[in-house]
Amino acid sequence: MATPRHVLSATRMHFPKDCTEIPEGTRQNLRSYVISNHNLGVAAAIAVNCLESEVIRIAEEAVPNNKVQVLPVPVWGAFVPALNTLLGCAQSRGARFILYQSLEVTCTREVLQKLLDYQTAETLVVG
Repeated sequence: MATPRHVLSATRMHFPKDCTEIPEGTRQNLRSYVISNHNLGVAAAIAVNCLESEVIRIAEEAVPNNKVQVLPVPVWGAFVPALNTLLGCAQSRGARFILYQSLEVTCTREVLQKLLDYQTAETLVVG
């Protein structure tokens, strides 16, 4: 049976190239994302094009010793390089499932379990 420990939650944060700080609304969404994944018991990964150390600092303040990995994606292009980087992270961690989600979205235990319940050996995508 699939459980949260088999899941890697994945999101991306893309900032304008001249950005020097993370806007407060985005900071709050990041905090909520880290806390939500901690409460779900899933590891998380965040692809970023810059401000990596700031993202790490905010995540650590939200949940000390969290299971969030911040992945630099210096050549962003469209969003595909970030998604591929996150997929590579899930594979390297041995995650059976990847939960791609927007930073603004909070996933509850009930929703995660419902998604996992739909998963079969023949299922590629649930959402």
